[in-house]
Amino acid sequence: MKVIRSWPRDPPEYHPRADDMIPRMLNSDFDYRKLIAYNDDILHVDWDTAVSPEDFSHFAEHARTDPLSCLVHPCVMYPGGMFGSQIRDHSAPERAGYRYVNNGTGCRHITEDDEACALWGFGMVYLPAKWLAAYGDAFPGQKLTDIGFSGWYYRQAGEARICWHVNPVHLNFPEIKEL
Repeated sequence: MKVIRSWPRDPPEYHPRADDMIPRMLNSDFDYRKLIAYNDDILHVDWDTAVSPEDFSHFAEHARTDPLSCLVHPCVMYPGGMFGSQIRDHSAPERAGYRYVNNGTGCRHITEDDEACALWGFGMVYLPAKWLAAYGDAFPGQKLTDIGFSGWYYRQAGEARICWHVNPVHLNFPEIKEL
């Protein structure tokens, strides 16, 4: 299992980032297609997600309990953060994961009571090589996005498991001026 941190070619100048020693994969326009070329199981973390070594180890251990299934940790998205305005009705912190409701006609944010989710971001995710290769075969030359991949995975295999026993932090929260 390779640990990869995706990193935008042109990161926003004032956006916090997790600058560490994890191998980087440069991407543009939120296209993660290069993950397929590793031809290996991937523990992926986004450029703006901080994770402790202990949480990496625990997440990998949890992934190994079912190595052919995706595993996610839906990070918290904060209103007023870089991506907060992109989330509909986002007035409070929400997890970057969704479950379908109303016989698939709608969706809701996941909560810590959920064990799985249908749509999820790539903030911290385990992606088996089998599923990355299958996506590449199904959509040759097309962009690989987190929502595109998770929606496709849901249609192929069902919901992805959630690992709540780790605590990565998506650094998208707004500036803290006073406490």
